[in-house]
Amino acid sequence: MFKAHKDNWYVAYTVPRCEKLVEMKINDRGINSFLPLKMEEKKWSDRIKKVETPLFPGYLFVCTTPDKIYDLTQIDQLLRFISFNNEFATVKKEEIESIRQLMQNRMALNPEDRVYRLGERVKVVYGPLKGMEGLLVKQNSQSRFVIQIKVLHRSIAVDVPTDYLRPC
Repeated sequence: MFKAHKDNWYVAYTVPRCEKLVEMKINDRGINSFLPLKMEEKKWSDRIKKVETPLFPGYLFVCTTPDKIYDLTQIDQLLRFISFNNEFATVKKEEIESIRQLMQNRMALNPEDRVYRLGERVKVVYGPLKGMEGLLVKQNSQSRFVIQIKVLHRSIAVDVPTDYLRPC
């Protein structure tokens, strides 16, 4: 008997600087995707301009079923879906929602290239991120609140005042 798969969030890896194009092509197929973008200042010889760039360069999230992944890999600029031990890596819906919440609140986001393993787990008790949990890393006199996306081996770092945090 055929076993129905429910939609999960998967991580797609794209050709460099083609994330927006791949997202458009996925959406054109009626499949939900999420490309977190941040505003960044780009400097040319004659001007400085603010542009939207991917928070995770080369990656975007796709909500689909495993049986539709093969069809999506036919998109020229989509190189592959991230997998471990021959199984597609999934991202929890809660982690996607946490990223969406961060993006909506337009907080200062800085992608971190490593996954933090050490540090105290904290909870935000004030402000727009109230209720979110993560790991604390000290930098100067500021605390940095980190929400981990382990599947990407990256994290999102958000500066939060120390008095907004409490130990879990």
